[in-house]
Amino acid sequence: MAYIITGATGHIGNNLAKDLINHGKNVVILVRKIDESIANLNAKIVIGNLSDKSFLEKNIHEDDVVLHLAGVIDIKNNKPQETYQINYELTKTLFEVCEVKKIARFIYFSSVDCIYKKADEIINEPVAIFPDRFIDNYSHTKALATQYIFNARLSHPKMKINILYPSAVIGKNDFKPSYIGKVVKDIIAKKRQFGVKGGYNFVDVDDVVKATEIIIDKKIDGDFLLTGFPVTIYEFYNIVNRHLGRKRRIWKIPLFVARLSIPFVPYLSKFVLKTINENYNYDNHKLKNVLGLNLTNFDDTIEKTIKFFKEQEEK
Repeated sequence: MAYIITGATGHIGNNLAKDLINHGKNVVILVRKIDESIANLNAKIVIGNLSDKSFLEKNIHEDDVVLHLAGVIDIKNNKPQETYQINYELTKTLFEVCEVKKIARFIYFSSVDCIYKKADEIINEPVAIFPDRFIDNYSHTKALATQYIFNARLSHPKMKINILYPSAVIGKNDFKPSYIGKVVKDIIAKKRQFGVKGGYNFVDVDDVVKATEIIIDKKIDGDFLLTGFPVTIYEFYNIVNRHLGRKRRIWKIPLFVARLSIPFVPYLSKFVLKTINENYNYDNHKLKNVLGLNLTNFDDTIEKTIKFFKEQEEK
């Protein structure tokens, strides 16, 4: 049996691969190319086209556990074809191969961004997905893929399938880096800090990894919100600055000014502004009670994140 990982060069993926390897698991990484996030790992790394069904058929076998993380986060909402192909079509193709191969378990990493939310309701694991209610490429295509896996599970009741919904993942080994990683790097670099109204839910990448491994090891069925702590934008800036031992002025700007700034800020977009101003009141009691996971303190997460980026600067 092998642990097949797609998206291993991403933030969750490379941390998950490393932890599985450290626990003596047989890890196989399917990837388009190797970068520093997975270089020199004690794993079988197979380079190829993940959209090619024959490539997948050669590398996935009966009783494997498949962890599907490959995806495109289209922050600027300008990659409709790529997000559709990778987020939806690849998921469909991969699952079809896994079905034929009779794998042991299929774990799909969705996103809280594809959950339709109303006002300030408490958000639990969804029982239905509504792709047509999203207009941005990322949320729409992740919703399409999640809906497909929903339906596939109904038509394949004997197949073990989990859908996981991470919120904003933060922590060590953020090589690319992620959207929130770029914000932390800017704070470290003492760039001017602009705050807007809103916030998000943040979860430590180590907690996402631990939750996934508990599901696999204990053979737990069902879907899980992988969420941590709700933090406003201003709170986030203040916490990071405090860990850096600084007192910095945060320039508060109204949303309309932030929208005008989108063309000039690489990690700012209409999608980001929409996301931080919608409901992020996630109920993670299932994560804590069913999986028995103790969430990492957010201050500890920030400390680890800063340490990683500082170490990267020194290389």
